[in-house]
Amino acid sequence: MFDNTCKFLSETFPCDFATWLLGEPIILTELSPAELSLEPIRADALILLQSEEIVLHLEFQTLPKPNIPFRMADNLPSDFAVSTVTFHEQVLGCHAYINRARNLDGVVKGYEIMTRLISDFKVLPLISFDAGAATTFDQLQSQRIQLAKMDARIAAIALFRGLILLTRNHRDFGKVVGLLIEDWTV
Repeated sequence: MFDNTCKFLSETFPCDFATWLLGEPIILTELSPAELSLEPIRADALILLQSEEIVLHLEFQTLPKPNIPFRMADNLPSDFAVSTVTFHEQVLGCHAYINRARNLDGVVKGYEIMTRLISDFKVLPLISFDAGAATTFDQLQSQRIQLAKMDARIAAIALFRGLILLTRNHRDFGKVVGLLIEDWTV
């Protein structure tokens, strides 16, 4: 529903929408879609808005999980980030997919998945597993919590930085005392 509203606003009031999105006034110019590659499009609708300095590539899903867009709209884009451990896990998954490929088509598909992954991760800043997170990780390990190593690293990053972890995995992350978790898919 939120994407439907944003799609309508960006089509009907493109300058106002771009100004709201960027936080500063912007003058739009004409853009020929032939000037840009439209791949990969992973959305129901694509809108391109161009100014002298920037091209806004807007993709909209008209059937998203109903709660997530509304929850995200209550926050600034700068309120969101992804852990480097999460990125690491996803890259490992791509690596495994490519290594298990039985033919070149599978290898090509694996690299396409990896390319899409890298593109998706460019949207949000990455939060590093730094020395402070490593110390917190050691403390978690000493508590002997039954938690996978990568999950413990993610939890350590969130704990050390005092962040809320958005996850559907309450079963595992709920074991970590003091970790703030929320599931926006329910």
